Amino acid sequence: ESLVPVMALRMELEASNLALECLLETYLGEKAAERVLQGEFKRGAGQLISGVIWTCDLRGFTALADSQPIETVLALLDEYFECVADPFVAAGGEVLNISGDAVLGIFPFGDDETATRMKALDASRHAFTRAEAFNDLRKAKSRPTIHFGICLHVGDVMLGNIGASGRLDFTIIGTAVNTACRLESLCKELQSPMLTTRAFLSQLEDVPVRALGPVNLRGIADPIDVFAFE
Repeated sequence: ESLVPVMALRMELEASNLALECLLETYLGEKAAERVLQGEFKRGAGQLISGVIWTCDLRGFTALADSQPIETVLALLDEYFECVADPFVAAGGEVLNISGDAVLGIFPFGDDETATRMKALDASRHAFTRAEAFNDLRKAKSRPTIHFGICLHVGDVMLGNIGASGRLDFTIIGTAVNTACRLESLCKELQSPMLTTRAFLSQLEDVPVRALGPVNLRGIADPIDVFAFE
């Protein structure tokens, strides 16, 4: 009985730590939350990493938001994020940023870069499969459907804390991120739901793609060879 107050205090501390871990993982992602808990929360702190940069954006979101009640838009956004982000995280990727209807994530390279690229590609394909099933259900109820574009690219990026003194964002920055975001925005214009680059395909064989030629991207000095997955 004399130990009960001490044990209760210990249990309260453990419960608080667990709640903090779960909260950080929900808002930052598993790996980013782990870094923050280890003390990597200073502005300007970062780490150079290589991996598959993954970007995704919902098509026609502005028109959808203008034509539907906000409650309907929020519910659709949640289901859209489940379609695209859940397969990505399940395959080992990490969602770093959700801004409006856009998602930014990364698959850090491990010992097998080819396997990492295939995981990112398979997760992207799975996202479209989930969206197709989701849209079938919505069509049956005469509700708006979702359509999105995905870009897969590879490169070196800086992962770390960026922001103001009182508000930080744990994300990735670099030319590779800019390239992926710019290219993803061209999915509609190039009439392909999923685009990629020569850099991503360099270690993959027997992946059917269609060359779309070099493309000049805003803010990127050199043209990028762009490919669409068949």
